[in-house]
Amino acid sequence: MKNSNYSRLVSIFITLLTLVTSCSSDDDNTSNDPNNSSTFLDKWWYDSDDFAADIYFHSNGEYEQKKVVQGTSYIANGDWVYENESSGIIRIDNLVGNGQTQSTIWLKVSNIQVNTITIQQSSDGTDYSEAMDYQDTDN
Repeated sequence: MKNSNYSRLVSIFITLLTLVTSCSSDDDNTSNDPNNSSTFLDKWWYDSDDFAADIYFHSNGEYEQKKVVQGTSYIANGDWVYENESSGIIRIDNLVGNGQTQSTIWLKVSNIQVNTITIQQSSDGTDYSEAMDYQDTDN
């Protein structure tokens, strides 16, 4: 009788230990995935320094940007695609709007978190600007 209770107790302990160790893993936290595109889609991103345009990546491939300078809004729209998803390189084509001087630009998106991302911009897809931090709230 004691041996049966001991075996049952050991079995329960092993089962609980397995559950605890398998559930404590942080492998289901998508905010640590540097290329988790779903985290930054379908919401506005605001430059933390309020220098660059606010940007929006729609999940259907549309792109928007806007910048207000001395009360005037400069708005541009285009289409975005991953040129190299593993490197976070996005190409934006057909970019048109008031004040827009280039129809194609490249963005390198990195450090993707739930509320922040880092972006570098390029006019040729080779040379990128210094990194700019963006957040999903306009503070």
